[in-house]
Amino acid sequence: MKRNLPDNTILDAFPENEREEVARLWQKAGDTRRSAALDKEALEAEWLRLQHRLTDTEKGGSMDTGKDQAGRAATGKTSAGAPTGSAKKQRARIHRLYFAVAAAAALFLAVFAGWYYFVPVTVEAPRGQYLTHEWHDGSRVELNSGSSVTWTRAGSNSHRSLRLEGEAYFTIPESDEPFVVETYNAKVRVYGTRFNLRSWSTDPDARTELTLVNGSVSLTSAFEPDDSVFLQPGQWSQIDQTTVRPTPPSEVDTLRALAWREQGFFFSASSIKQVATELERRFLTEIEIENESLAARRISLYLPSPDNVESIIESICHLIECRYDWSDDRIVLY
Repeated sequence: MKRNLPDNTILDAFPENEREEVARLWQKAGDTRRSAALDKEALEAEWLRLQHRLTDTEKGGSMDTGKDQAGRAATGKTSAGAPTGSAKKQRARIHRLYFAVAAAAALFLAVFAGWYYFVPVTVEAPRGQYLTHEWHDGSRVELNSGSSVTWTRAGSNSHRSLRLEGEAYFTIPESDEPFVVETYNAKVRVYGTRFNLRSWSTDPDARTELTLVNGSVSLTSAFEPDDSVFLQPGQWSQIDQTTVRPTPPSEVDTLRALAWREQGFFFSASSIKQVATELERRFLTEIEIENESLAARRISLYLPSPDNVESIIESICHLIECRYDWSDDRIVLY
């Protein structure tokens, strides 16, 4: 493993006989940063060891080890040539060394802590796959293909305020602390519930759709924070591109709305372009629509257990009387 050493400008500031000690302590500071905790006891031990060596220096006039001093005592020789006050200068150098290494370690720790607590954490379901993630308080999210949730670690329950890109089913235990999910254009606030939230900011029909299964939730526009709707179980609401306010709650078939959890499909008045985008995420298949008028056509479709992507394309073409060609993992609708 490559050692973490100070650059030459730092080493050159110390006498040659102290540079190995500086490098060794610098390496210890680097190890401290990598372990995400400042080992204060280890640094104090190093400081005590240096103090003992300093005591030996004051007595013997050098930074020699006890073994070297014993050897010289046996031969009747002592260190010579040390100028007056050299021990005080050596003490000052060691103090500078200690505080420089401690400051470097503290700086590394502060940088790491800042990164750890404030850089966003993202959990993402790869395209063509599903993913479930559970937090320590029992909150759980199931992510549809290509979906992600993002939060920061600041605070013990920081995940209770997160951002969704895609589609997810949340199971949130009852709590006095709210659970908040933000999308590109909306905010959902709950205290204990099960709900499905769909919001792709990059989709052709970019909108946020909320379906409530259990409990109660509020849906608020990110652009009109004072305008909210409250849903009851079995209700649905959305915020789309044409309005900044949520639609009034309406009854919905939750089994159909959650079809994706059983690898099924449900679309309600969705554009063919929107449907094609969803199929691309699910099946990793490129779908091309030859003309804009076909891409803009809307369709309602419920397939609880489709066999494969081709069976879905066949159902679509049967409903809107289009055709398709398929070759090399690429489907063309016309």
